[in-house]
Amino acid sequence: MASYKTIEEIEEGLILAEAVVNNFGQTMIPVGAKLQEKHLRLLKTWNVAGVMVKADGEDDEMEISPQMIETAIKNLESSMKWKCELNIELDLFDSAVKHIAKHDG
Repeated sequence: MASYKTIEEIEEGLILAEAVVNNFGQTMIPVGAKLQEKHLRLLKTWNVAGVMVKADGEDDEMEISPQMIETAIKNLESSMKWKCELNIELDLFDSAVKHIAKHDG
């Protein structure tokens, strides 16, 4: 189970259970990132109070069925007003599909 760690408790090597996003909804550090010194500096710079991290031994990956992916794609595409064209947009779309499949599955 994920746990909340304050900025003082965060150390290198912890794995993020939730993405760190700024006030504009932009991802600063993605879910699953293994925290490094550069991440700690970023969190302090942006005055992040704490983050959700995975517990030791917690499974990194949840199995996502093809049906879950298909449903997530349909749901995401129905709410988008544009079509992905750039590689970064495609990467963001894929990340969103996985997130939706895991959490709305």
